[in-house]
Amino acid sequence: LGSEYALCATGAHLYIDGVETTTNRVIVVCRSNDNALWTSTCPGVIVGDITSNTVWNHRSSTKFSNQEGGYLGVDYDSTNAICCATWNSNVSGTMKHRVQPFTVAAGNAAAVTVPSYAEAGVNANSRTVIKYNPSTSAWITSYYNSTSNTNFYHGHTINTSTLAVTSGTQVEKTGVAGGERGNSLSITDQGKAISIWCTKSSAHDMNGMVITMAGTTLTLGAVAQVMNSFA
Repeated sequence: LGSEYALCATGAHLYIDGVETTTNRVIVVCRSNDNALWTSTCPGVIVGDITSNTVWNHRSSTKFSNQEGGYLGVDYDSTNAICCATWNSNVSGTMKHRVQPFTVAAGNAAAVTVPSYAEAGVNANSRTVIKYNPSTSAWITSYYNSTSNTNFYHGHTINTSTLAVTSGTQVEKTGVAGGERGNSLSITDQGKAISIWCTKSSAHDMNGMVITMAGTTLTLGAVAQVMNSFA
């Protein structure tokens, strides 16, 4: 292991997620705390490079929005060099699900281009995650609603020239305890999405489901128990 490095000299960050884009370049999305690199409670991105295999070098940082953001996630489309983040935002008491494409320039300046974000659902108050599916050239987001104890899913495409987001119809898996204790997505070699979550119940069962993606259209499969209670 290399040395531990702070993402910035002052303040702190919450709801951190990251992905390597080009070799040794790391994109970190997070919520600012204590006015660290941008206004407190707002979501944004930090760009850094890993040199000598273990050394973190800060390159740039950019705020996504002036509104509150939490439970951030990020992934990368390597074919088109497009990053996309997602987060939940409390707007006048309503929890909004946001999708934010952006690009990062090469070189040490690492300039970040951030267009307008897209609204992609409501009642998104926890556990947000995003993945890019290279087989379908589409993105999938998932988030959890604690009131209904439900996972919601959304398919998206991003215009590679304008970075405009097109979202499909939001779908949910009803009648099944959602991922209050954890929520993840992965993409298979066959172009399917796999959703794994840990339930809110005292049993904390781990459940899984296969999702078929056709552009922005998502078809949810049956839920299966992946692992018994670990409580």
